[in-house]
Amino acid sequence: METFSLVMKAVLLWLGLCNCFVSVRTSTQAPPQFCPHHQGNDPNDVNARIKKLKDQATYFVEDGDEEYTYKVTICQQNLKDTTAILQHGKKWEDSDWKGIGTYEKAHVTGGTDWLMIKYFHGAKYTSHCNKLERIGIVVITCDPGVERGTMRIIEEYRNNSKPNDPANPLECYYLFELNNDAACTVKPKHLSPGSIMLIILIVVGSIYITLGFLYQRFMVGAKGMEQIPHYNFWRDCGSLQADGCNYMCRCSESRPTRYKAMDDALADDDRDDTMLPM
Repeated sequence: METFSLVMKAVLLWLGLCNCFVSVRTSTQAPPQFCPHHQGNDPNDVNARIKKLKDQATYFVEDGDEEYTYKVTICQQNLKDTTAILQHGKKWEDSDWKGIGTYEKAHVTGGTDWLMIKYFHGAKYTSHCNKLERIGIVVITCDPGVERGTMRIIEEYRNNSKPNDPANPLECYYLFELNNDAACTVKPKHLSPGSIMLIILIVVGSIYITLGFLYQRFMVGAKGMEQIPHYNFWRDCGSLQADGCNYMCRCSESRPTRYKAMDDALADDDRDDTMLPM
């Protein structure tokens, strides 16, 4: 019985350690990340491209006058962080960060080599824009090979139209720009080895003809067709190729004829004349 009790205690201790290990491992896992997505049909594969930015850390941006600092996080890193874009005025160091846009109903759209994300439900304006909620827009342009990129603020747009004017609706938003490889739809094309060799041959041939022409013209004093470098070689190039082809492809020996040609007979007569006594 004592042995059985010890075995049961060991089993319970082992199960407890396994449970602690699993709970610690679960608690240390990275929190889920959520990116804005395109609703409905996605012909430009926008959702797949925007997911490439899920691991990007927060971007810190300063405006041209260095009055405001912005924090922009493309994808939601934590469920508790609901604000995508924050603004802080440097003149008011004790002030809180003000929300420009949240992940709620954030929408992304795009086309060839560009993406645009709209973050809605920011903090309301206090005095202008009819006290509407702030909106943050991030435009991502294609920059092949750039995994991080640099974000900058383009403008804070505010028009002076009336809220109920259908011809000129009231719009107020913050516009940011980011260069990143995630926006690219077409991979950069590379020259094939054959194309590189062709370019090299064209360049070398052009240099050869130009320098050879100048040398023949001004150093040798050649004129006309003689100005072409190595003119005699190129003139006989066709004949040389024909001879080479004849040598390589026509290997059969010619059969001896039963009669002699006139030239051979005359040559024999000449040799016979030299053998006659004077």
